Amino acid sequence: MVRSGAVFILLALLILPRPAVPQGAPKEVVLLHSYQNDLEWTRLINQGVNEELEEARDLSCRVKSEFLDAKRAWDEGRAEAFADYLSRRYSGFTPDLVLVSDNDAFEFMLEHGDRIFGSVPWVFTGVNDFSATSIARVRHRVTGVVERIDYESTLRLILELFPETREVKVLSDQTTTGPKTLHELLMAAESMRFPLPITSFPDAPFREVLRTAVGLPATTAVLLLPYSRDGAGEEWSSRDVASRVSSAASGPVFSLWDFFLGHGIVGGALTSGLSQGREAGRMALRILRGESPGAIPVSDVPSPPVILDWRQLKRFRIPPNRLPAGAQVAYRPPRLYERDPAAFWIVVGLGAVAAVLAGSLAVIALAYRKVRQSEECLAASLREKETLLREVHHRVKNNFQVTASLLSLQAGNVEDERARAALRDSENRIRSMALVHAEVYEERNLADIDLADYARSLAGSLISSYAETAGASRFTVSGEPLSLGMDRAIPFGLVLNELITNSLKYAAWDRGGCAMELEIRPDGESGWSLTYSDDGPGLPADLSLENPKTLGLQLVTLLARQAGGRIERDPERPAGWVIRLGAVPERPGPYGN
Repeated sequence: MVRSGAVFILLALLILPRPAVPQGAPKEVVLLHSYQNDLEWTRLINQGVNEELEEARDLSCRVKSEFLDAKRAWDEGRAEAFADYLSRRYSGFTPDLVLVSDNDAFEFMLEHGDRIFGSVPWVFTGVNDFSATSIARVRHRVTGVVERIDYESTLRLILELFPETREVKVLSDQTTTGPKTLHELLMAAESMRFPLPITSFPDAPFREVLRTAVGLPATTAVLLLPYSRDGAGEEWSSRDVASRVSSAASGPVFSLWDFFLGHGIVGGALTSGLSQGREAGRMALRILRGESPGAIPVSDVPSPPVILDWRQLKRFRIPPNRLPAGAQVAYRPPRLYERDPAAFWIVVGLGAVAAVLAGSLAVIALAYRKVRQSEECLAASLREKETLLREVHHRVKNNFQVTASLLSLQAGNVEDERARAALRDSENRIRSMALVHAEVYEERNLADIDLADYARSLAGSLISSYAETAGASRFTVSGEPLSLGMDRAIPFGLVLNELITNSLKYAAWDRGGCAMELEIRPDGESGWSLTYSDDGPGLPADLSLENPKTLGLQLVTLLARQAGGRIERDPERPAGWVIRLGAVPERPGPYGN
């Protein structure tokens, strides 16, 4: 028997699918970047490529990165020197694939790639102003991703958000990418018949650019193109450029790349270096798996989304109805349903829970009326009725306990303190109703509930619930015995729940406990006076029950009426309440009197 079981397990392990494991030697990939590795755009492309290659389950890639550093200083002499360096570095080494990012590396690869790496396949990404004729000679082993920038959407966005704009001022540098993107921008503006003049900042030191920005009117929008080196040759980070121009200009600042977002720009149709890198990485994997580069079309990354900075929208007082459809808003403080969806839906659902509970109470009340009518006509079946009623109470009690347990579990997963407190209060109210049914279920007399026993059980349950802050609390009952029917016991239990909970929250919070008392006395010929008090400081003397402001006071006032009485302040005790009940009718037990 043991041997056959072991054979079965072995066969199951052989049949079960196993995750793909890279086979053979790692694929050698050279990643050639146009710019330095501390440039945000380069970092994002590098991240996107590596993430795609690392996620491949069927093959392993070893990536070597090289940086032309063309933003700092680049000319034909430096290109030749760098080509000689790479030729020596990769002498005798042929990679499986070369990846190049941006125009300088793209043109460098066209000019020197065969001499350095031989006729290897390669993939480009982030290339502006692309022409298919540039790769016609090597198209059979080259494909890539064109950086198509959505100038039109950003120009339209300027007009939609700031219709008072009268001019667009463009800031770009004189590196390889700067003039290309400026040319593309002007062509796009002409194609869409953009109605405003587009001018450029002077090719000057960045500090002079900032002085120019300070003098611009609020009706001039600034558009940031690639800018990493000013007219004096000094280098600037994208963060510094965006934040300083935004601080200097009185009008809005826009851009076309997501690495400017969060540093002062309003937004734009923002191209993502991460998306460019990931798309190139996916193409590289197709080639490394055996697909011909010539069969893979040169592609564009899908149109970039319009992304806006919530802080800048507030700064310029842009109303929400002016935002274009589908625009994403970044840096907006999370709302309750975003910060804690569970708490939001629980708060919303409390109303539904209350409605369900009210409906349940109505159904139960109807059931009791029918049962009592049946008692008069079916005296011979009292034992059967008793069994039926016990089952009803048992099930109702269980349903309430399940609901309370669900609220307790959910409260443990809620971070918002107010939502957690609301859940605990709702849980205690439900448990007070469940306790009524538990008391009836355990009593021989199914019609009435001993008020003193019920009050002690309810107080014990609530003290346990607040054990951490009020565990030393005591509850006593004095006076005359009194029994209530279900129609009065349930609302009275909810009133008592609110009063005890209030004492445990406020009379005991700084002492670890409090003393509470319920005194039951006859009031007049047939009424009853139920006096509740604690040893706390009490409520303000001017507190009125005529127009209660809090949910707790509203509940006790309403529920006292439902119990056939009224609630009022005890004039002799600062922390005392008096519930005055009308006549309590005597009812026969289940076996008669």
